[in-house]
Amino acid sequence: MAEKGILYIVATPIGHPDDITLRAIEVLKQADAVVCEEYKPGTTLLKKLGIQGKELILLNEHNEPEMAADLLMRLLNGQTLALFSDCGTPVFSDPGHYLIQLAASSGVKVSPVPGP
Repeated sequence: MAEKGILYIVATPIGHPDDITLRAIEVLKQADAVVCEEYKPGTTLLKKLGIQGKELILLNEHNEPEMAADLLMRLLNGQTLALFSDCGTPVFSDPGHYLIQLAASSGVKVSPVPGP
């Protein structure tokens, strides 16, 4: 059986994008895929950080239950995922709480990456 992956919860700047932490940048670069709420802000941030060719997966109020199950399978198969919202820390006012709940209850490590 494959070693379980890690779900990183990455905080992003509420204000200026240059305020992102070095640790957050490293996690976004190293993750197998990046999970975000909307495509445009996600691609904009990754482009600003010079991260190209990264798989971007949408997780929002329209697809969270079914997408969370798919993402859990990836995590259980050893993939590392980085979840971030348009700004701030995911799940306070954004989708992602269901995925975090599923991952934690399935024994997947959930690791916060605090931000500015």
